[in-house]
Amino acid sequence: MTSPPTLAECNEWVCEHSAALMSNVASRQDVAMLLDSLQILVEALDAPLAVLEPLKGRVRQLKKRLANQQDQTQLKDVLRHIQELGQECQTIVDKPTSFVKKDPSPNYYIEPNRILPSRTRAQQYAHPWPDQIDTKAYWFRQYFVGKPYVTLIGPLSPSSVPKEEQEHAIISIVREHEKEFAKKDSVSFVGNRYRVIVRGKETFLSRQVVHETVAKAVQVRLEAVGMADCLDCKAPKPKRSRPLRTFSSALSNGPQPNSMTRTMRAALLAIYPDVDLRCFHELSAEETILAGLEKEFLRFDEIGIPRNYKFGVLTIRKDQKTEEEWFNNSGMSDDLREFLETLGTCVQLKGYKGYAAGLDPKTGESGDISYMTTWEDHDIMFHVAPLMPARDNDRQQVHRKRYIGNDIVCLVFIEGDSSEFHFNAIRSQFLHVYILVHAETVAGQRAWRIEVVRHKNVPEFGPHIPSPPLFYNKEELKRFLTVKCKSF
Repeated sequence: MTSPPTLAECNEWVCEHSAALMSNVASRQDVAMLLDSLQILVEALDAPLAVLEPLKGRVRQLKKRLANQQDQTQLKDVLRHIQELGQECQTIVDKPTSFVKKDPSPNYYIEPNRILPSRTRAQQYAHPWPDQIDTKAYWFRQYFVGKPYVTLIGPLSPSSVPKEEQEHAIISIVREHEKEFAKKDSVSFVGNRYRVIVRGKETFLSRQVVHETVAKAVQVRLEAVGMADCLDCKAPKPKRSRPLRTFSSALSNGPQPNSMTRTMRAALLAIYPDVDLRCFHELSAEETILAGLEKEFLRFDEIGIPRNYKFGVLTIRKDQKTEEEWFNNSGMSDDLREFLETLGTCVQLKGYKGYAAGLDPKTGESGDISYMTTWEDHDIMFHVAPLMPARDNDRQQVHRKRYIGNDIVCLVFIEGDSSEFHFNAIRSQFLHVYILVHAETVAGQRAWRIEVVRHKNVPEFGPHIPSPPLFYNKEELKRFLTVKCKSF
């Protein structure tokens, strides 16, 4: 997916196209499109209102002039003013407001702000999934557990492949009725379908949905040519007297193939037509549970999705530039308290029963309180350095850094307009992303400015930072920061 344009990209486009139109015969439609782009650029500039309002007024005046101008001379005059405005915008784009000290460092990047559609900005952080999380990882928990699914175990490779080279798989198949999914998934067809999960030795090979008409077409075709036995799994061995308790016993007591599961197996052949089902063992849902496999499937499927998260919180106060100064900050200013209460809920650590992210809930060694929140059934705990006990004989406050330095993402709250964040000030092997937050007042409104600094090995990740990078709504700020932190 193409990322939205940055301010610099939009400004460059306006300048290049205005120059190109000045050198050629420009139509009124071309100039109008260019003027619309200029308006978008001006609206997205990160500058004081005293600078922005005159620019916006000049754009509006140019639009009025364009509405009544037709000949080339008049159009060229509008284009000349567009060029001038583009050059003025360039000076703002080249000097963005930033609390990051521009040290020469090849190891870190400042994530650019991007021009986002204003009509979706307020809603886009409502229930998003982080970029790297595969929502299909919850398929087995959501759609299989408690349902009459089947488990197939065998080689995916054709029988012609040597046995030692065959790739084995564990496959789960469940039949879904139309009323269970049609409304939720907004599908355009009717009828039942089969959900298929194919697990390889170390990772997923396939997670697909097969409509029942497709599965039945495979079944009818094989039966019509006398190959119905290709839909049957390995015949079971005689049953033992003892109950099923192990995986091996489950394999030994597989069910007799029947018409219902035959169509399920046909759904698998619709995806892997070369599979020889006669080399597979089949287990019912009950047998899968008794063999202890259902819990293993849940663990395997969701292994890449953390159940809990922990993020650091540091403060930088006026004129502070070193790691030691930052880690020695204690207590909460009104701005920091407001920010933490926006992020989550204050909890007493002593006796805390929830996810503590390594904080001590017994002795108070890591402080009396902290802040936590939940998101999409995940617990999030914040390691707030100023709330942890400071030790007078430890200038580096190693106790605090033991928590923050072992996090991967750290929220850095900037207190004071002259404070600076230095790329390489914090020595840590784990911290890779810093999200800077600064509280400020814009035109009488409370706002929070966001900047993201990431290590060179970390690719850009969503959600994108809007331009200007200001949030006026606390709930929107919380949603953005929570998803941004989780997305890495």
